[in-house]
Amino acid sequence: MLNRWEESLNEKVCAFDIDGVLNYYPQPWVDFLNQWLDTTFADLTEAKDSIPYSKYRELKFEYRESGYKAKLQVREGAVELTRRLKEKGYTILILTARPFHEHKSLFKQTIDWLNIGDIRYDGIIFGRDKHIQVLDRAPSTRFIIEDHRYYANLVAKWGYRTFLLDNRYNRGPLLKNVVRINKLLEVISYGV
Repeated sequence: MLNRWEESLNEKVCAFDIDGVLNYYPQPWVDFLNQWLDTTFADLTEAKDSIPYSKYRELKFEYRESGYKAKLQVREGAVELTRRLKEKGYTILILTARPFHEHKSLFKQTIDWLNIGDIRYDGIIFGRDKHIQVLDRAPSTRFIIEDHRYYANLVAKWGYRTFLLDNRYNRGPLLKNVVRINKLLEVISYGV
């Protein structure tokens, strides 16, 4: 009889970061800042360069409390990709660093958003160490989709395949296990 860890080696598991992969973050955050401050920031870099740090953190708290995250647009291809992966027998885990412990309604907003958006998933792993948690819980993870170059390279360094959803904030060198993609559905063309 196999123990749980040995059984998990046979599972087909994949993981998606939520903000920036399943939605269009950071643009909704920039939009919120522009609305709240009556500004016209073009991107996150401009906003961070213009807003004092303490004010930025205060506004981020308001953003998370506002319910704004429950209304984010689902990224093109997210519904179709998660549907196809479920048909192929994948267990889909959602990764997020959203601070649920600081914002009591944020977990419900996240669940509601995933369900209303028709994004298929089997579990949510949250916290700053989400990448470590997913690989610890599911050592058979076949791939992770990320939007942050640092984390994509980190996971690849540990020997896992990572897809990096291209954006203007994640330019730079990639390790060989990282594949840069422009659209979510490109993942299917890599034989997952």
